[in-house]
Amino acid sequence: MRGFDLATGWGSPRAPLLADGLVDVPAGPCEPLERCLVPGVPDPRHACAGEWLVERSTPTADRAGLPSRRQSCRDGDPACDRDGIPDGICTMEVALCTNVFDLRVPGRDGLPRCRTGSVRQVRALPPGGGGSREARRQVLRNLRAAFAVLPETPASLDRACTATVPIPVPLSARGGPGRIAVRAAVRRSRETVRPRLTLICEPAAGT
Repeated sequence: MRGFDLATGWGSPRAPLLADGLVDVPAGPCEPLERCLVPGVPDPRHACAGEWLVERSTPTADRAGLPSRRQSCRDGDPACDRDGIPDGICTMEVALCTNVFDLRVPGRDGLPRCRTGSVRQVRALPPGGGGSREARRQVLRNLRAAFAVLPETPASLDRACTATVPIPVPLSARGGPGRIAVRAAVRRSRETVRPRLTLICEPAAGT
């Protein structure tokens, strides 16, 4: 129900959905939160507007030592594959976090460049990559359902994370690595940032 809120001036939050869908500090391997956060875009000025959270004990790292925008998982590896069974599909858990003041992402002078700001809109974009068309549609539906519980915008959405969403990534038709790219659009007052994360499923060892 929409109504005036004295604290923010915007509509009243949908409390039941918010309680079920938002997590401040994820349980398990993502403590602290930044351990699993993937800077959304290469430009450090906008990277923290939207960051993907990949729930795994040891995220794939890039050259700078930060979680990479290309996360690989071996089929059946319980550290990253949800069911831990080599069945031709890696099911990885991801979430989207907005407005994370990320001290890990410095500019050329070494000082943090990420800036938080009012979020006008957060939406899931159609995923790219392999898998069937229906599988990609299901990924999009799952992401949209998670995004729907974020507070109504405009809002600051500082360190607001959706619930984690299972993303199934099948191997290729020939049994080789498969991939799906999950994408979102975080619109702020001066720019729209499109964080992208490519999930790669590698064949099980010995196959």
